[in-house]
Amino acid sequence: MPKRITIGPLVFKVKTGKTAHHAAERDSGVTVDGWSKLSDEVILVAPTNSRGYAQVVLLHEVVHMCLGVAGADKFEETVEEKFVSGLASTLLDTFRNNPDLVDYLLTAVDA
Repeated sequence: MPKRITIGPLVFKVKTGKTAHHAAERDSGVTVDGWSKLSDEVILVAPTNSRGYAQVVLLHEVVHMCLGVAGADKFEETVEEKFVSGLASTLLDTFRNNPDLVDYLLTAVDA
């Protein structure tokens, strides 16, 4: 699990500890598998998640923060959650099944 993720001009701390998890649940008022906050530049992945599920949750929270950084996070909350959930799991599966696509996308463009 990366410790930091850069999204646009912001660097998000990625937390997985129990203390951060309890604080996120307290702040949100619900049980969470993942949580993120743009203004604090933080992404949390619950420490109880399996590795495979943690990967989905991390990408889910990254997509939320991408929308926030782009200023495109003004959806009604349940609409955004459905959109992000579908996109994150589909993207992760696409990346896993197409390593040549990932290699191509990550190859630097010649100047």
